[in-house]
This record gives sequence, C-alpha cells and structure tokens, in this order.
Amino acid sequence: MVSKPNILLFMTDHQRADVIGMRQCGREVTPNLNRLARMGFQFDRAYDTCPLCVPARTALATGLYPTKNAVVYNDWKGITAGEYEPVHAALKKAGYRVGHAGVDHIRIQPPMRQQGLDFFVNQEDYEEWAAGRGLKTARNQDELIEVLEEIDGKYVNKRYSGHKVSLWDKPAEQFKDFYFLEKSLEFLRGTGEEPFALFTYLWAPHPPFRIPEPYAGMYKPEDIILPDNIGIPAEQEPALRRKGVPAQLARGITGDQWRRVWAAHLGLTTMADEIFGRVIKELESMGKLDNTCIIFTSDHGDHLGQHSMYQKMEMYEEAVRVPLIVKMPGRKPGRSD
Repeated sequence: MVSKPNILLFMTDHQRADVIGMRQCGREVTPNLNRLARMGFQFDRAYDTCPLCVPARTALATGLYPTKNAVVYNDWKGITAGEYEPVHAALKKAGYRVGHAGVDHIRIQPPMRQQGLDFFVNQEDYEEWAAGRGLKTARNQDELIEVLEEIDGKYVNKRYSGHKVSLWDKPAEQFKDFYFLEKSLEFLRGTGEEPFALFTYLWAPHPPFRIPEPYAGMYKPEDIILPDNIGIPAEQEPALRRKGVPAQLARGITGDQWRRVWAAHLGLTTMADEIFGRVIKELESMGKLDNTCIIFTSDHGDHLGQHSMYQKMEMYEEAVRVPLIVKMPGRKPGRSD
C-alpha cells in the first residue's frame, strides 16, 4: 500500500444538495452517492463561494475567494485569470500522478492544459472527438432564452440555456459525460504504484436538457413530488431581484413545464450518479478503493423554479448549497449539519 492516499475529486455541474438521499417516482435518485454517504462523511450544509461555474471552480482550485483571485463571473476568455497555482499542480509537485478529465471551467494563468499535469482532457477534446463522428454539440437557438443582463451599469441582451427538454438521439456512449467517464477510466488504468489524483468534472445535470435514454424516461413528470414554492417569488423579495437573470429565465414557465424540467434534471443526475459508480467500481477492481480519498461535490445548485427562478446566480439555498461527501481511508463515517 502506498504511503500517501490516492485522491478522487468527482464534481458535477448544477447538482443540488437535496438530491442526496432523495427518492422520486419510487427510486433513489443517487444510489451510488447514497452508498458513499454511508461510507464517508456527509456535510449537510456545505456552500460554494459563488453560485456560478467559473468563480466557484476557480476558487476551489486555487483556495482563494473569487474576490481575491479576481474571477467573479464566467470569464470564458480568461481576461481576469491570475497566476495562481491550482491544487492539481501542487499535488503534482507532491509526487502524485495527476489527471484531469472533464469540463475545464478553472481560469488561471497559465491555463490548466499548460499546468504540466500527467493527463488532461476537457470539453474541447470531446468536441473534436464528437465532430469526427458527425455529432452536433453546439446549443440550438431554441434551447436559449434571451434576457437583459446588467453589465458595467448597462442592460444588454444575453442568451442563456433555457428550460427546453429534448432527447439525445444518439447512443448514450457518445454523450459528453460518458466520454469523460472513459477518459477517467483510461487514466486510472494507466496508474502504477505511485499515488494518483484524478479530477473528474462532469457536465450533467447542466442545461440545456438533451437527455439520452434510458435517463430521458426514468422519471415521469406527473409523478414527481415538487417543492411548494415552485413559481412563487420569496416573501419581501427586493423588486430588483425580478430583473436578475434567474428570474427572467423562469418567466412564463408553466407548472407542467417545471415538471418536465425536474424530470430531465433528475434523469441527468441519476446518469451522473451511475458514471460515478462506474469509476468507484474500477477503483475497487484495481484494489485501490480502500486507499483512495474520495471527494464528491458540485460547483453549485439550481433553483429549478423555486422562488420563481431558474438556473443559479442568486444566493438562495437551492443555488448556493452544494452536496459534499468525503471518504478518507481509515476514518469513520459520519454526518454534520
């Protein structure tokens, strides 16, 4: 057994904290994560630093709050990226074989691909792989909703993923997150006696909701138990909150449409859970599970209609509270609120 524990950080996107242990339509939404929670330590009140992809992920990778590292919005071009060492590179220096498989929403200089990791695959690699197979990965215009967003004191037109639900009509194995699964397994199978650190970053359950079978039909919209405050703004909500992006994205969505959104979100969440389970099974088959520190979390949650809001970006519990489970070798399981 190696002296240092292996590390697996497994992160999803838009996954709410309350799906851990949830049952819908007569089934567990996250059976593999429920099992991890029984084996590890579950934190019921874990919060991200910002309910937005890039700031949350950059903060976690650098150990610096968004207001400190300057990445406070989804800076896709890396304009605000600073020269900070990510935990990935620190582990590499500490003697770990380090792999990254999944979406890269961390903004630092030099970029993550140039951090000298042993294995690096991100969404650009998937898009190249998909294009070679004739797969369309770009978002359709009818999957986007136009909103007015305040930027530098002016309201400008922006488009965000909306609530449309559609079927991924290709084999599930060609879906983005199954590509990241195969790359995660490829990294694991290439490890030897040295300790490893694998960072797997899934896209699911991020919208737009293109869902492969069998997950598309896994949850019947009419049978889902919804929270009471779907489509209802919070009491004493400041008037300007309705001008925020999440409130605009929720405008005009009917109760039946929210049910379809929940069915899609839960289906993708269960899909992500199955992918997590396959990574764990691989660790077990390699005899490396017992000496691996497993950390599961998400970058942020999703309102899914609560407070009459959709997506994240506001400081309500549904958006800012995240699932967090840590399993440490040799440590007893537990739970804290």
